[in-house]
Amino acid sequence: MGVLLYADDDVFSQDKPEFRLFQILAEDKPVLGVSAIEQVENSVKSIGSFDAIILDWDFGENKELDISEELDGVKVAKPSTKEDETFLFLQDNYLHCLIYIFSENDIENGAYGEKLKARFGSRIKFLQKENFGDEESVQAAKTQILTEISEWNDNNQGLALPIKWGQSINQSLQKVFAELAEADESWIKEIYNTVNTDGLDGKVFLVELLQMILSEQILTDTTLLKKIEDVVGTIQSTGDEQSIAKLFSRLYYSKLGEKSPIMTGDICQIDKGTFGVIVTPECDIRSVLANDDLYFDVLTFTHDSFNNAVQNNYDDYTREIYNKWKGGNVKAQKKVDNLRKLFNQNEPKIHYLPSFPLFSGDLKNAGLIDFSKNTVRLSTGDASNSRQYKLNSPFIQQLRQRYLSYVGRVGVPALPSALKDWNLG
Repeated sequence: MGVLLYADDDVFSQDKPEFRLFQILAEDKPVLGVSAIEQVENSVKSIGSFDAIILDWDFGENKELDISEELDGVKVAKPSTKEDETFLFLQDNYLHCLIYIFSENDIENGAYGEKLKARFGSRIKFLQKENFGDEESVQAAKTQILTEISEWNDNNQGLALPIKWGQSINQSLQKVFAELAEADESWIKEIYNTVNTDGLDGKVFLVELLQMILSEQILTDTTLLKKIEDVVGTIQSTGDEQSIAKLFSRLYYSKLGEKSPIMTGDICQIDKGTFGVIVTPECDIRSVLANDDLYFDVLTFTHDSFNNAVQNNYDDYTREIYNKWKGGNVKAQKKVDNLRKLFNQNEPKIHYLPSFPLFSGDLKNAGLIDFSKNTVRLSTGDASNSRQYKLNSPFIQQLRQRYLSYVGRVGVPALPSALKDWNLG
């Protein structure tokens, strides 16, 4: 059962309908009541997920708004000349749950409402307080909210595991916090200084270290592991190829922020159709950044590298023909199986990057890196100005491992047939 967050400056005023709604919602679900937008922000940061968030549109002094605009005879709140806290909070936070806006005026049909609907879609609901006063209307609001939460959960069964995962993170963090609290308070500085001395970025290393500790702790949560088994046993595979591509593209790649530090795995755009993955080890990143004579090692791929490689091996390959092969005879199915095996990374000098997001919006294009020729060196300036995505763990480790194995291979002569026969006969 998830938590409701109810934020209204009258939520604890016992003579107000907001308090009564808070009371009766708490009879069926856990409800966290707060009375200021700052408390909403802190709650969202502290709690991993909510079934729904109920937000007052106007907290305290912001209740005095200009109501001069009319739309089809209905008074609509115009965008305020002063900053609106609730609107800015919703603009700055991505909330994947139901959101209810309680307001004195019609926000839905005004400029704010249009922007919020564009951002949150059908997840955001608007309720006016003028229709919300007596016991009957309060009970109706409760019924509506709980019914829509139930429907939302039924329609989003795929979120059952991520929600449980979020809960496991919160619980695991408490244990990690307790253990870290017992350590000497200087441990952060000691590790930071040691890592910096070794040439690594101390900030990045500490984040990765904390993430690793959390990950190991989560793996001990048997209820999460059981939830995985339950979900796998109940969900039917839809075979939705585009949905799977979108998921794995997210697993493989993360979008970088404007001020993200350069790291191993960052993907640079070298020119219009060419991209490259930085494979310089983390311990050398700071040295390259500090020295104009040093460069980043980069493995490149182009928007057409994958399709060209496939067509070189299968002259008759096109996307349309491939889709026909999938439902074809044994010979056609063998071609399909062989093409699918490309992504198993079995060819020593070739590495495939599926569904690269900058190639096309539908994620249908993959990248291909040829270790024998697709290597370049980039200066700090060239690498810094063109990064949009990074290759996530463990896929960057896999790429570097395969590349280093290829360039580090040692050739030895074949054994003579007589020696083979002597050992076999």
